[in-house]
Amino acid sequence: MKTNSKEFSNRVGDLVFNRKAGYTIHRLVLVGDNIDIYDGKDVMWAFSTRFHPNMNETFFEDIRGFLLIRYMGHGNGPATKGGKVVSDAVIPKEYTTGRDWVAADFESSYPEVKAKIRANWESMGFMKDQ
Repeated sequence: MKTNSKEFSNRVGDLVFNRKAGYTIHRLVLVGDNIDIYDGKDVMWAFSTRFHPNMNETFFEDIRGFLLIRYMGHGNGPATKGGKVVSDAVIPKEYTTGRDWVAADFESSYPEVKAKIRANWESMGFMKDQ
């Protein structure tokens, strides 16, 4: 899309938060294409390791807020306006040149070690489906 974090976050936030379907949503997390969005652990890992608080956030305060979210009705600021944010957990290079790293996790690193562990999994006392 030839974009950057701020521009993309604004586009996504405008698209979602200004529609009926996005009315009850108060945070969107953007992740790279190597993150499985259907796996909560994967998304939380990306959010915890790739997201820089404040620097990678785009706030939406001039839109309709959702009163039933606790911090809206009982917190600071107006109860029916704002309170929405897009958190960008995409590494900046992914917007320009693309990934130039390999994740250091069991699935991506040390294929020889992984194969050895999987081959001996049951002999180490674990069930096959664990």
